Amino acid sequence: METHEAIIDMETFQAVQAEKERRAKRFNKKPASRTTYPFSGLLLCDNCGKNYRRKVTATDPVWIYGTFNTLGKSACASKQIPETMLQQVTADVLG
Repeated sequence: METHEAIIDMETFQAVQAEKERRAKRFNKKPASRTTYPFSGLLLCDNCGKNYRRKVTATDPVWIYGTFNTLGKSACASKQIPETMLQQVTADVLG
């Protein structure tokens, strides 16, 4: 539909479209795939019901949920759980 006069000429429009495509190929990277672990999506905080996530600390991996990790004890009194403890309890329960 040619309802009004073009603001820019077709050659400029095509050049801009080509530049947009070139930049998209260069800068739009695929997002990193999320790593899942044996306890991913299975642990919930008793206090607020939020999911725990895995965090690697200087000593060992622990499971902690984001609210406590970012806002601290004032947001929720839940504690982090060492991954080795989770693995041991799981092994004991499963035999």
